[in-house]
Amino acid sequence: TSGQRRQMVELFDILPEAICTIDANSLALQTANKKFNDTIAPVSRFQGLDVLKNFIAKEEHARFRIAIERLTEIEDRAENADDIDMGPWNRTPTLRDCQTLALGSKSDFPIWRRYDWCLAYDPDGGKIVMSGRMVTIVSAEKQSSERVAVTFHACCTPSNFGFPQELLDFLNKAPIAMHWLSG
Repeated sequence: TSGQRRQMVELFDILPEAICTIDANSLALQTANKKFNDTIAPVSRFQGLDVLKNFIAKEEHARFRIAIERLTEIEDRAENADDIDMGPWNRTPTLRDCQTLALGSKSDFPIWRRYDWCLAYDPDGGKIVMSGRMVTIVSAEKQSSERVAVTFHACCTPSNFGFPQELLDFLNKAPIAMHWLSG
């Protein structure tokens, strides 16, 4: 019924991922949820354009094409005994840390963002569903420098240098008291 369809569209629009459907052959953008419209690009302006050519960095094209080919091939062949456990997961490949051009919903500057894209194939409709979530990649170097900073902060607090807690409380509250006195 139309009420159920409207409810599904509303649920589709509140999902935290940017989701769109593309044509399996032409890779043309067809539909998208609110998150995709707000963060990647409004469908009203880009409907019918090749998603791969317009939103995915050239360095990522080979990965995307391989995933799409594998996705459509898996649906076409029968599952064997080895696929029983992993079958559903093999049908939804994930492209991690993929450079994606995000235009935003208005006249925002285009910016390259990193997304994890998960793909699903609907053989009956000839569509591929792309579900993406923006990610922040933290290098091992940055992680180790943050650990050092946290360790340094933990060991270098004033109370570790023998200052009484009363003095520390006074120094923390002194600016507020001076503000009251001057007002």
